[in-house]
Amino acid sequence: MIRKMRGFTLIELLITLSILGILLAIAIPSLINAQAKAKSKACMSEIHSISVSMNDYVVENGSWAGITQSGELILNCPLITELTKLSASAVPVNDPWGNPYRIYCDPTAVAVVLTGLTDPALPGSYVVSSLGADGAPGPISAAAWSPTTPDAGFYRLSTTTDLLNDLVLYNGNFIVSPKAGAPFGGGL
Repeated sequence: MIRKMRGFTLIELLITLSILGILLAIAIPSLINAQAKAKSKACMSEIHSISVSMNDYVVENGSWAGITQSGELILNCPLITELTKLSASAVPVNDPWGNPYRIYCDPTAVAVVLTGLTDPALPGSYVVSSLGADGAPGPISAAAWSPTTPDAGFYRLSTTTDLLNDLVLYNGNFIVSPKAGAPFGGGL
């Protein structure tokens, strides 16, 4: 008598499920890291876009006369209104994590944020920053930078906790950000 097999045995199902579990355990952290890195890159791109508009404003007007911005960016503030006139697209108010960007375009405020400045900030100086994923000042922030140690603000993205570090741009140049070309996740 020939017996037909119907379905899988319990052992075969358990082996299949354990293989799928192992594959998911490998894939999920990689996907989370990729999503975190994408938010960081999007934030850097938005900060750069804001910077381009700010440079255009200073070139066109010569200084920040009439604009006072020192802290969290809010919708429809005078700075946003002026930058929107110069930009082809809307100026973002919040970073990809939902926290407001912080912009300082007054020389006195720039000097307060960048405590390492040895010379006074110039009239057209500005700082654009994001406090990172948690919205609080990170372990590496604007306070880490100074003209004598310009690389002190650069860090390597090796874990998602590194996203707690700030992103800071001063007069068109990142002074606190991930190192260029550094792989994410501690790659070789």
